[in-house]
Amino acid sequence: MPTANSILVVDDDASMLMGIERLLRNHGFDVSSFRSGTALLRVADFGNAFCVILDINLDGQSGIDVHHALAARGVKLPVIFI
Repeated sequence: MPTANSILVVDDDASMLMGIERLLRNHGFDVSSFRSGTALLRVADFGNAFCVILDINLDGQSGIDVHHALAARGVKLPVIFI
């Protein structure tokens, strides 16, 4: 369950996703990870997160497209593109 220190991470590269998760968890963050922008948009709890780390080159969908979809849904979280 995401908490006030929750970060949402989206990356289609499994090794990159695992590395980011490990780094953030080692620094005390709660991490919810997703392998696609579609998964993020479908199941993420945006109300408890304080930022999104988003791969800009996702398979089948760019991180920019996901960012626009978040904005269209009224999600107002800082986005860090990687």
